[in-house]
Amino acid sequence: MSGNVEELCLNDYSNPHQIDVTGKGRRCVRGGSWLNDQLYARCAYRFNFNPDLRLNLVGFRLCNASSIFSTTGR
Repeated sequence: MSGNVEELCLNDYSNPHQIDVTGKGRRCVRGGSWLNDQLYARCAYRFNFNPDLRLNLVGFRLCNASSIFSTTGR
């Protein structure tokens, strides 16, 4: 998934185990964007980002638990 936009994560940059959404600290971004060279277009790339900023090279992923795949087999 690298190369589109850098992925904004919930992890606090200075304390990666902290994922409190109410925190005001800088967040991790991972992966490179279309603007970076190939050195940064990898999942291991980690940088800090102010979550109040909006840039066209930083985004996030949405996920949804579908009710179609239930554990009851229906």
